[in-house]
Amino acid sequence: MKKITVWRPAITRICAILLILEIIFEYFSINAMAAPKTRFKDVPIDYWAYNYIEKAYTDGALDGTDIFSPEGSITYAEFVAMLIKTFYPDRLIKQFVNENEEWYAPYLKTACERGILTNTLSASMDYGNHAIYRYDMVQIIVKLLEDKCVVLPSRQQMDIAVSQISDWNKVQEDKYWQYYVANAYAMGIFDGVPGWKTFHGAKNVTRAEAAMAYVRVSEMVTAGQNDSRSFQIIFEGDWNAITVSGYKESIEKEFYTVYPRLWARWGNAAIPKIIHVYAKHQTEMGNAVGLKQAIYDEEQRLWYPYISICIEFANESPKERILSHELTHVVQNYISFQSTWWVENMAGYGRFRYCAWADKEYMDSFDFYDMPDEALLTWKYSPNDKCHWFLAYLDNKYPTTDTQYGLIDAIHWAIRRDELKTDGGIVQNDETLNQIVKQITGYGNIELLRQQYRQELINKTWAFNGFYGYVDNYLTENLSAVNNPSYPTIQEVKAYLSK
Repeated sequence: MKKITVWRPAITRICAILLILEIIFEYFSINAMAAPKTRFKDVPIDYWAYNYIEKAYTDGALDGTDIFSPEGSITYAEFVAMLIKTFYPDRLIKQFVNENEEWYAPYLKTACERGILTNTLSASMDYGNHAIYRYDMVQIIVKLLEDKCVVLPSRQQMDIAVSQISDWNKVQEDKYWQYYVANAYAMGIFDGVPGWKTFHGAKNVTRAEAAMAYVRVSEMVTAGQNDSRSFQIIFEGDWNAITVSGYKESIEKEFYTVYPRLWARWGNAAIPKIIHVYAKHQTEMGNAVGLKQAIYDEEQRLWYPYISICIEFANESPKERILSHELTHVVQNYISFQSTWWVENMAGYGRFRYCAWADKEYMDSFDFYDMPDEALLTWKYSPNDKCHWFLAYLDNKYPTTDTQYGLIDAIHWAIRRDELKTDGGIVQNDETLNQIVKQITGYGNIELLRQQYRQELINKTWAFNGFYGYVDNYLTENLSAVNNPSYPTIQEVKAYLSK
C-alpha cells in the first residue's frame, strides 16, 4: 500500500507531461501544414514581391524552377514576351514562325502590330537581349492599356501623381517619357512598391518588378478593358453651315457605330480613339470632299489624325457616309507605304463593309452592283474603283480565323510592321506582297488571284450576298456599347432601292 501511495503522483505527473507534449506536437504540425510553401528558394514568404511572383508564375507570365532570381534584370524581349503571351494569345498564334529568327520574334512582331512598341520591329529585335529600362517598361504598359481600351487618368490626376516623384525634374528633360511616366504613376501601378518614389528611369527592371507590373496591369485590364468611353468624337469648324437637318447627329451616330468596328479589326494602341472632325468649306479643302490629315504630337512622338468634311459636299450628298471612308484611313495609319491602289480601295472597303453593308439604316449609302457588270470585271489596281467587291471576295475566301490572319489582314499588318513597303503598283511585281499572297492563298501573286475572282464572277461560282456568315465577323461583333451589325442582303438592298 505504501508503494502505491508513493508512485501515484509520479505517474500522474508523467501523464500530464506527455499530454502537454502531444498538444505541442499537434500545434506545430497543424501550423506547419497551414504555413504557405515557397515555390522558389530565393523568394521567401516575407519578400515584398512574393505574392506578385506567385501570381505571375501561376498565370504563366514568368517561369522558373527552384530559382527565380527576383533581383536579376529582365530583358526587353522577356518583358514583352511576358505581356504578349498573357494578354494576346489570339494574336500571337497568328504569327508566322521563321526558324531562322530569334525566339522572341513572334512576340515582338505582335507587340509592334498592337502599337505597344513605338520603335520599328527591326530596332526592337536588335534591342531584344538588352536589359529593359524603367522608361521602356512604363511606355510598354501604358500603350498596352491604351490598346485594351482602358480609360487613362485625366491631366489633373497625372499632375498630382508626378508631384510625388522625387526625380520628376529628370524625367522632364525628355518630353517623350513624361506622358508614360505620369500615366503609370497616376494609375497607381507603383503604389507601395519599395524604391519607386524615385523613378530612376535608366535603371534596369528586375524580375520581381516585372512580376509586380504584370499583376497590376492584369488587374486594370480585367477591371477596365473595352471601356466605351475610350471612343469620342470632337466636332470642330463651322457645322452650322451644313443645312441638312440632323446631319451632325447622323455623323455622331456613324462615328460611334462604325469607328469601334474599324478600330477592333485594324486599329491598335498607336491609333487614337478620340477623333477631331472638322466641317470646312470647299475653298479650304481643294478638290477633296473628305480628308484625313495629322498633326505631330511631340510629347508622344506620334502623328495624331483628324478628319475634315466638305460643307458643300455634305449639303449636296448627305448620305454618302464619307466619314467612314476617312475613319478607315485613320486606322490604316500607314506612314511610309507607297500605294497606287491599296490605301484608297481599302478605305472604300472599310466604308463598304462596316457601314454601308453592315446596318440596314445605311443601305442607301453605297452604289449597288449586280452581275453581269463590267465595272466589277475590269478594275485593275487604281484608286477609287470597284475594288471593294474584290476585297469582299478575299475576306470570304481567305478570312482571318482564330489561328491565322486572312489575306487582307496579313497585308495590313505587314504594312504596319514596316515589312511591306509598296502595293506593287499597276505591274504588281512586289516580291514581299506576292510572298504574302502565296503564303495565304497558294496563288503566286495577287494578279493571278484577281483573275480567279473575275472568272468566278463570270462563271457564277461566287456571288456576294452581304456579309452575314463571314468567318471573320467575330472581330467586330459583341463590342462594348455597339450594336452588332444587321448585315443586309442583296435581296434587302434591291427591295429597298425599288421603293
